[in-house]
Amino acid sequence: MTRDLLQERKTFASERLDELRRRIASIKHLSQQQNLSIYVTGSYGRLEAHQRSDLDLFFVSDSSQGIDRTTKILTDAELIRLAQEMGFPPFSNDAQYLEIHSLLEMLEKLGSAEDDFRNLFTARMLLLLESRPVYGDEAYKRILTRIIDAYFRDYHDHTGDFRPLFLVNDVLRFWKTLCLNYENKRNRPEDRAQKNKHHLRNLKLKFSRLLICFSTIIPLVSSRTSSPDDILLLSQRAPLERIAEAIRNEEQQAVYNDLCKLYCYFLEIASRADVLGWISVTENRRNAFGAADNFGEKLFTLLKSSIGQPNDLRFLII
Repeated sequence: MTRDLLQERKTFASERLDELRRRIASIKHLSQQQNLSIYVTGSYGRLEAHQRSDLDLFFVSDSSQGIDRTTKILTDAELIRLAQEMGFPPFSNDAQYLEIHSLLEMLEKLGSAEDDFRNLFTARMLLLLESRPVYGDEAYKRILTRIIDAYFRDYHDHTGDFRPLFLVNDVLRFWKTLCLNYENKRNRPEDRAQKNKHHLRNLKLKFSRLLICFSTIIPLVSSRTSSPDDILLLSQRAPLERIAEAIRNEEQQAVYNDLCKLYCYFLEIASRADVLGWISVTENRRNAFGAADNFGEKLFTLLKSSIGQPNDLRFLII
């Protein structure tokens, strides 16, 4: 049942993305934009989407000149039109996030205050942790490779024993930022409908957000060394597939199987048409968050068992 659901979601997401790629390729205003990559994140990036899943798009250009304003406006209009035709939900916040990020800025601002403020950090992390290109595949690979190389700037002096601590720290920072952002949104006055939305956000935080971060951390700590090519391959796998590649024994396999079952339970809840009404019921909510706690425990168990030597834990803490 678990494998069937995961395969069903992967097939559905892949087919939708293939159609989306074909339609985007026909947008004439993009025909000259060889330095632009458009990629999806969220459930489509993780290849676990369902019929009501949002379409989350990011734009990154590795050109110093970028795209002129008129071309961008016309492109946005075409993207909004084809998303409507394909039956995707409306873009969030009235499509305000359809902005183009510059690769140069993403690299220059890495680790700075502007990294967070200008949404560069989120664009970079989601590119690494849960993305699929839907336009500009070559540009996407160039951009992803350049960003990975930025985390491996000292690699060539330590090719035999390089530990990507810079990358590990940034992924952990992203996880903690997601947790803080969730708490910040809870500071605002809310009615019952808003509380239900926050419950759902919290559930997603404890399942899919937790997974994209630690499905990357686990392979990194389980290996004594990593290369840029290793990270490039890792980023192209779905989160559960990343963990599967790091399984080394039967005990880990049993924990991983339980992890997949719990995640499928979450996928079924999140895809319900009446999910906000469902999660408003105390008993449903108690069961869902009980499963989320169990999911976190299983993920932590895999993390602990993936640490080769006791001192390796130090790299996650200090």
